[in-house]
Amino acid sequence: MKRRSFSEGSDLRNRCCSMHSGCVRLWLLLAPLLALAAQARPRAVVLPSLSAVSLSSSATSPAHCVDAGGNPAPCDFRYFGGPVVSNVKVHAVLWGRDVDAETVAKVPAFLSTLTNEDWVDWLAEYDTDVTVQAGGLTGMPGTRQVIGRGTFAGLRQITPAASGPDLRDADLAAELRRQIAAGALPAPDADTVYALFFPPGVSIASASGERTCEQLCGFHGTGSSDAGRGLYYLVIPDHRAPDTVHGGGCDFGCGTLDPFGNLSVTTSHELGEAITNPEIGRAPTSDAPRAWYDDVNFEIGDVCSGTSSIAAPDGGAFAVQQLYSRRSGVCQSTRQFSADEPEFEIWLPTNRATVTTGGALDVHVATTAVHGRPRPLTLEVTSLPVGVTARWPRTLTAGDGFNLHLAVAPDAGPVNDAVVRVVATGDTTHSASLLLEVVRPPPSGCTTAPGPTLPSLAALSWLLLRQLNVRRRRRPPGS
Repeated sequence: MKRRSFSEGSDLRNRCCSMHSGCVRLWLLLAPLLALAAQARPRAVVLPSLSAVSLSSSATSPAHCVDAGGNPAPCDFRYFGGPVVSNVKVHAVLWGRDVDAETVAKVPAFLSTLTNEDWVDWLAEYDTDVTVQAGGLTGMPGTRQVIGRGTFAGLRQITPAASGPDLRDADLAAELRRQIAAGALPAPDADTVYALFFPPGVSIASASGERTCEQLCGFHGTGSSDAGRGLYYLVIPDHRAPDTVHGGGCDFGCGTLDPFGNLSVTTSHELGEAITNPEIGRAPTSDAPRAWYDDVNFEIGDVCSGTSSIAAPDGGAFAVQQLYSRRSGVCQSTRQFSADEPEFEIWLPTNRATVTTGGALDVHVATTAVHGRPRPLTLEVTSLPVGVTARWPRTLTAGDGFNLHLAVAPDAGPVNDAVVRVVATGDTTHSASLLLEVVRPPPSGCTTAPGPTLPSLAALSWLLLRQLNVRRRRRPPGS
């Protein structure tokens, strides 16, 4: 739910994390003190050690789950029947013009990498093609969604009406609706998540009343759009500058990495939880529309303290939060395999494309046999916009690639940021996505080539007056 740190007791943690926003561990830096405090409480929480905050070379770490009495116990994540986000489409939103420059510079590459990486692939174990396991819909079919690789849809700066050092969760949902209505932000679809990045000195209160950079490093929430669709968003405060307004700061309480490393860990924590439990803000009780949830330990990032790295485009690395795997029973950043278990991945090296109406394009799709013997795959392409048709091979072997051919009808309407899904099924099912934009061609006969520059009206007037003066000077005497 919320990524936490700072000082808090176990009772507070259990109370607030049952509320509507997502929790992130701000308590790690004071773990020894909290452990002592918990000994006097009937519901103690087992907290990870401080060393777990540092970047680890391991792809896994132990999960920290407890039972209702606070005793170490297996994690119990169950499916409550709500939707997940199939192929996440992340819009990075800068809350005003004063967001930290390093954040602005690095977030696009980070989110582009994170959403199209194995860190997302293995979340397919939280697909919803299962029977509901808990809550009022127990025994009913799930939403039959496949979680797969997503896209980064761009970075946008807004001028929010809700500004100042103190904001509430409700302010954020209202501001998003306002910006969408004004056309400053695109309207959401089922895959949309808005990642909100804030300037220094801004503290945001979650629905439970806890504030970022005082008790929380960040959280994720849910509002409702004007059309009634869920508004999914991440709340990521500044992780660099001390908060001189509120007396705290995510600069010292949210990890021991560099500022952007701590921020990327918070962002990935919240994004993983938003993918697997996006409707948390509209599910006040342990029931649908919650998706994957543990009644005692909350969401899949809350039980993990380990961090790993993913390769950055410049040859460096980004720090990410490990998330809990129901399959392996540990916190991980990449898939874990047993023996000769076959597994594959599907991905688009370039996952954004623009095509004109009446036009066509080929998009390359790659597959890789990442473990075991390559197996045959069955391919499907879904979610094509109206007027767009596709051609692709129906089968291939893991390790092969193919070109997805897309053609747009001449009378098709414009489309902005449509998510086209490419689904591959072998022993398991994985998916990748393309962010597709359809635009109209320039009107016939128009050209963008530079033409002769026409003089302005003022220049024409000056030339006319100059010519008249010249004629007057040349007029013979007495004429």
